[in-house]
Amino acid sequence: MEMMNFELTAKRLSNTASEARSKDVTLEIDSGINPRSDALSPMELLLASQAACFLKGIERTAPTLNIEFTGVKVKMHATRPVLEARIDEISYLIEIETNESDERLELMHKNLKKHGTIYNTISAGTSLRGELVARARLF
Repeated sequence: MEMMNFELTAKRLSNTASEARSKDVTLEIDSGINPRSDALSPMELLLASQAACFLKGIERTAPTLNIEFTGVKVKMHATRPVLEARIDEISYLIEIETNESDERLELMHKNLKKHGTIYNTISAGTSLRGELVARARLF
């Protein structure tokens, strides 16, 4: 079986920040005890990964299904107990700017869930639920 490989290196910058590097990208991340508003926390990075997976999946799926769209917005939300290291639930709303029917969008949503690498990884151990809906104007 042919495998895809991904690499990332992260290092501590200070007691409040770290950085992650992959390819030509450097991202400062919130790795301190006190939350920062100018960097993503590990939980927010997980949500960003899922959002990116949805967006990439839409770019791949739309041409195959012949679905036309002009914009997409993904909203993610996670819930976890304060004193326990686990995620109870992740919910999402994918809003796509399109005139496609609900049936065609449900087909796209089904494909995103079936073929989404991050989606399948997260949903194997955490409740992951949401919907994909059409919006006339997003931006």
